[in-house]
Amino acid sequence: MQGDYYIPCLILAEGETQPIGLWGQRHKQYLKEHRHIVYTTMLIDGTLNRYLFRY
Repeated sequence: MQGDYYIPCLILAEGETQPIGLWGQRHKQYLKEHRHIVYTTMLIDGTLNRYLFRY
């Protein structure tokens, strides 16, 4: 609690630190522009980088 507000203690999970490469970056841009729901779902689930690493 900070003053009159409750502030949650949020901790991000450790993600993979491998770069995704050129084709992974291009596929990420494609997902952002044309498959927004899939991109957002994978981003929230934490599976986006693992998926993009295959490209």
